[in-house]
Amino acid sequence: MLLINTVIEGDNIIASADGFPEQVTIPLSPRYFHLPQTYKCNSPNFLSTLQTTPTIDLFGTDIRPRILPDHSSFFANFLNVSTCKLVYLGPDPRPTIINQAPPSAQGGRLVTTTFADCAPYLLLSQESFDDLQEHLPADGKLEGVTRFRPNIVVKGVDQAYDEDGWKEIEVGSVGKIYCVARMPRCQLPKYLSPIPSSDCSVNPATGVKDPNQPYKTMTKYRRIDPGAKYHPCLGMCAVTDKIGISRNCFKSHVVEGQIKLGDLVTVVSRGEHSFIGF
Repeated sequence: MLLINTVIEGDNIIASADGFPEQVTIPLSPRYFHLPQTYKCNSPNFLSTLQTTPTIDLFGTDIRPRILPDHSSFFANFLNVSTCKLVYLGPDPRPTIINQAPPSAQGGRLVTTTFADCAPYLLLSQESFDDLQEHLPADGKLEGVTRFRPNIVVKGVDQAYDEDGWKEIEVGSVGKIYCVARMPRCQLPKYLSPIPSSDCSVNPATGVKDPNQPYKTMTKYRRIDPGAKYHPCLGMCAVTDKIGISRNCFKSHVVEGQIKLGDLVTVVSRGEHSFIGF
């Protein structure tokens, strides 16, 4: 899966792979699927066009995502797994079940995510990544911060791992973001773990798993969270105070902010963290 390239163009995401003759264009929202005009996005008729999977336990929550048959063949062919399916979560909310944001977050609504294990956002500072690089042996250096898959990267903090103690920050027009927990890391699937966390030992550029790094080095000095004491932590799980951006055609969500490159980040409050697992 790591060898699949994705790019967003307009209202679509295009998936391809180097040297593979196929590609697939996937609408970012079902509202853009070419369905009969008589089907409305939020109608039972629309839902009936998408077959569901059996119930899946996804990090402690039961889901039945919708199968996108016309978009699955690319993945089945590339992975050489005939039963591979591309799925869409659908209208059913999937709540975050780790440490929670304050009850007032998102206007008191249920805070949800999609297929992410812990939270909608993962924040990491460039300084923390750079410090980890300094700890790694010469033959174990990483290709970039993307190894840890953050979707918010902060640069210019006073010291590495400063984000470990952040509780609330403000970012540009988005406003408040709550850092609800540290992100435990592991080497899934090599190790069976009571905490389903992020595998940091697979090179996203090649798909090759390193048998030791960076996990081995991280265990020496990043086992810092009392709620995940057997796992090194790097980065912060985060949720926005505003509802955020959604193209979910089943519900009317408003774009309340946009994170942009160069936005100022202000640390509003700090505090202790202890990860609550699944």
